Amino acid sequence: MIISEIYAVPNTIATVDTGSVDDMGAPIFEIWQNERVEIYNTTGATIDISGWYLRDEDGFTEPLPAGATLEPGEAAVIFGTDSLNTAADPDFLLEFPTAVAAQEAFYDAWQCGYKVFAVRGWRNGDFDVLGADSNSLGGLSNTPNPANETLRLYKDDGSLVDVANYLDSDGAFEGTAWPNDPTGLPDGPNFSIFVAGSALDATSNNEGGNWLPAIIDLPSQSEVRNNLVTEFFTIDDSIVSTLMEASPGIVPGGTPLDLDDCPTFSCNIADLAEPFGVLDLDDADAFIGAFLAGDSAADLVAPIGVIDLDDVDAFIAAFLAGCP
Repeated sequence: MIISEIYAVPNTIATVDTGSVDDMGAPIFEIWQNERVEIYNTTGATIDISGWYLRDEDGFTEPLPAGATLEPGEAAVIFGTDSLNTAADPDFLLEFPTAVAAQEAFYDAWQCGYKVFAVRGWRNGDFDVLGADSNSLGGLSNTPNPANETLRLYKDDGSLVDVANYLDSDGAFEGTAWPNDPTGLPDGPNFSIFVAGSALDATSNNEGGNWLPAIIDLPSQSEVRNNLVTEFFTIDDSIVSTLMEASPGIVPGGTPLDLDDCPTFSCNIADLAEPFGVLDLDDADAFIGAFLAGDSAADLVAPIGVIDLDDVDAFIAAFLAGCP
């Protein structure tokens, strides 16, 4: 299993009204940058990735959910549901009611046909994801150098799976050997890099020279695509070049995707168990189990990160309301 794509400079940035105001009565907006990481199963076997997580020198993401797997030649996208807030409340989280709702929002923007895992502990500096002393990633690309932004993928037992460490083959700082954004802008309005099809292994993908920028107009990268404009994944036409975007879920030489193959999603926050679109005792059992275990699946309403009677009330109300 390797890290196959890094989308650290998004062109999809959402400004979300938090519904709160500051001391002067002005609305507080949440700025959410759609960073993400793609992982790829290079083997001929199905791999259980339950509990796996991303880590850098700042901290950890929330572990992937129980039952998560990747088939041979399959890629999956991991992205964050918390974000960097420039307003007064640094702990405000983008409040998708469930991870499923976050996945649905991602598919609405990027189309389907691959697995998406929405996790917390991405941007928020002190969000507790793996214990009292843990912090989040703090973002993917904060002045990368040999001591900073070394991205790692770990198993649930803490063993290392893969590294993307911004170093070249002789151990020096990669510098310009990692792809540059051809728009020429210093921060790049949209910049995804991915591993070349000839370098899909844990040694080759650790060298910047084996990574390519995603370029829409390049015939050999026909899988690269723009996202659709949605509530959380928007394009600012004033700064975005049509030259570059990203190709979530697609790896050169990997499993072809049917972008129209979208899963059936839950109809509301109480629809926690399959079959989605139907509210029944399986959903009640799923909520009770998650609530008793302190699992984030039961964390339905604000304050996110706290599972309490407000979540119980929210579940009951949604359950009684039924599916539309």
